[in-house]
Amino acid sequence: MKENYINALSMNLIERLDYTPYKNKDEEGKGVYNTRFLQKYSRGAYYIVDIEDGDKLNEYEIRQQMENSRNRLMTINEESIFYFFKVFVFNSSADFYKTGEIFSGQLEEAYVKRFLSCFTVNLENGEIKRHFNIPEGTDGIERLLRELFTYDLSEYSSLPDMEALLMKKYRETSIEFKASRPFATYTLITINAALWILMELFSTMAGVRFGNLLIPFGAKFNVLIMAGEYWRLITPVFLHANITHLFFNSYSLYSIGMYVERIYGWKKFVLVYFLSGLTGNIASFAFTSYPQIPGVGASGAIFGLLGAMLYFGVESPKAFKKYFGSNIIIVIVINLALGFSIPGIDNLAHIGGLTGGFLTSGMLKVREGETGSGKRLVFAAVMLILITASLYWGFHSPQNVNLFRSLTNRGI
Repeated sequence: MKENYINALSMNLIERLDYTPYKNKDEEGKGVYNTRFLQKYSRGAYYIVDIEDGDKLNEYEIRQQMENSRNRLMTINEESIFYFFKVFVFNSSADFYKTGEIFSGQLEEAYVKRFLSCFTVNLENGEIKRHFNIPEGTDGIERLLRELFTYDLSEYSSLPDMEALLMKKYRETSIEFKASRPFATYTLITINAALWILMELFSTMAGVRFGNLLIPFGAKFNVLIMAGEYWRLITPVFLHANITHLFFNSYSLYSIGMYVERIYGWKKFVLVYFLSGLTGNIASFAFTSYPQIPGVGASGAIFGLLGAMLYFGVESPKAFKKYFGSNIIIVIVINLALGFSIPGIDNLAHIGGLTGGFLTSGMLKVREGETGSGKRLVFAAVMLILITASLYWGFHSPQNVNLFRSLTNRGI
């Protein structure tokens, strides 16, 4: 049972907690994986797990092991935090002398961020003891040690091909960049800036207030869309109300766009960007409570890029968690909350863009080898239904119809 428990612990550390077994060389110089010594880097800290058969060690060997582990930790020339967990597995209770060496050999040097902490496992009665009390968590190791007693350990009588398993893990947790540099992102930022400069020059030379140029240059204006100027559902993506608006959208486009373009490739990136801008403006056109106010800005399309990142998390959850964690979700929640709390922000365009970006990404998919034509059709059908329903409501909504009639009756 002990060997099966140790194998189960190693496998679950690799598969569930993303640890990697240490690789050294055998007598013939070939790489051999030591599945009882595992390590990983996560959230700015290094984690090391050393699994030992406690019954095979006497108290002096345990003392020597603890000393070697302490020396190894303290000689690492690295500023990161290091958590070294030693797990001693026993068939029954460890004797007093072994436990004493385990307890006294631990290390807690908070100033230099080095921790050596130990667990003992009693297989006879299913008891797990932790011999330390550091405030930080144990990276899920303590919970895993307890959960293993509920497993069918007979499934872990042997370990699988470690090279194949690690290759599978690598594919699941890595990102294959489709673009080396985000040229399309730079291009869009340049176009937005150039158009703003052009409008500023025109405003200065013609003596026209900048705000009065937004509608002539293509702002989303519900009455004119009702009148047949449908191109106003996409042109606002290139327009900005002022230099501050341009700066923040350009910064956001750069921060998010560089990841989306490199992950999806520039062609898919451009499709996501423009379809998100379109769905954002359609949502604003259909459901806004202020149809008389012109709408401009790339924020709907930028939210679409956040939607693309969310879809990447659906398609590659382990890579998303490893590289982005909850950061993307936090950014979305904070920006939507700000949109609802600050007057003048078109949050409907943000929600429409976010939805459009997610659905467009589902149609395009990230990985080239993924087919899933059935799922693509589902995403396409949902997208088509939402666009059609939103446009229908937009052209028949009371606020848009009443404003259109009011202005046309006045000859405007």
